[in-house]
Amino acid sequence: MLNNFPTLYPDELFYSALARYKQANAIDSKLALERDVYGIERHRKVGKSVYFPQRLGPFIERLPFCTNLSADKLIWEHTMFSFYTAFMTKEKTTAIYNAMKCGNRMSIENMVGIPMSKIKTPQFLRYCPCCYEEDLNNFGESYWRRLPQVPGVLYCPIHQVLYMESPVDIAKESLDYICADDDVCSATLSNDEVEVYKEFDERYVQNVQWLMQNRIRLPQNYMSSFYIDRLRAAELTSYVGNIKMTEFLEVFQAYYPEGYLEMMQSAVNLEERNNWLKLFIRNTAKNRSPLRHLLMLQFLNVPLDKLFELEPVIGKRERKRSNRVPIYSSEERKEQWLMLLSEHSNANRKELSRINNGLFAWLRIHEREWFDEVTPKGKG
Repeated sequence: MLNNFPTLYPDELFYSALARYKQANAIDSKLALERDVYGIERHRKVGKSVYFPQRLGPFIERLPFCTNLSADKLIWEHTMFSFYTAFMTKEKTTAIYNAMKCGNRMSIENMVGIPMSKIKTPQFLRYCPCCYEEDLNNFGESYWRRLPQVPGVLYCPIHQVLYMESPVDIAKESLDYICADDDVCSATLSNDEVEVYKEFDERYVQNVQWLMQNRIRLPQNYMSSFYIDRLRAAELTSYVGNIKMTEFLEVFQAYYPEGYLEMMQSAVNLEERNNWLKLFIRNTAKNRSPLRHLLMLQFLNVPLDKLFELEPVIGKRERKRSNRVPIYSSEERKEQWLMLLSEHSNANRKELSRINNGLFAWLRIHEREWFDEVTPKGKG
């Protein structure tokens, strides 16, 4: 039984709470901590992840009966689950949720698609120097928050200062549970060399926070159809929904200030045959980074609360192709053919079929004898 597990702070990573518990109880090793927290046997291992911890159900079972903490609250409010599954289907979100709650032998990062993504997660835990100083004054300690760990988030929305990198390398397999204390954090501000991007980052951060605070998920292929509808409204697609790719790429790149897309790991090379933006719009089968969804939605000026209202979408329309001749009588069709022969007296049958293939085909099927009489075979 875990009688003295710390109360989690708002937006605190579960990893951070484990680090504080380890320090408060003078637990000497991470393996001893994991056996204590998860109740696992000595020879068993638990999948350790800063972003996507597993076996949260067994952890909750080891807390006192009166606790107000649940596996559901942990997963949604104290891990990176809510951000990385925001644009996944309900079915896939549920599969990842269950893996975190019960544990499985597969890396959650692999299920989410992080290793194969072009958008890399921060290598080091990040923090706001002002939040750190306020925490020490208010609580006597600080903690690791979720928001600074989101790719593309540059500024603290409370203090409007740049997030700082700590020396805590979360990419290391040997990562221990390390507290956000004065060994790895500081109240010293860094030089702001990217202030030109602050306005765009502020809106991006607002959208990230909205995603992390809401639990709505979208049906399969909803986003692809939604994007086509919005681009069609902006006259960046044909009526059918084929994207005017050259024009789209140019206006998307021009929307953001120079250098911002590169900082967001999303620079668009207009000369590259398969740049990320082309693949993002066309490819619906693979996971697409939440970061790039937010870049697209910001470009289209779509508030997230409006997006998740699930309005009906059209997407690509079917192209109706028909070679049928308008409904005329046989005599009217014959008159049209005689007129066409008169206007193109030197054309052969192949050339005539190109001029009016529908009429050509109808007469050959329904009036073949007459057709052969008026269209000498010498013309074909």
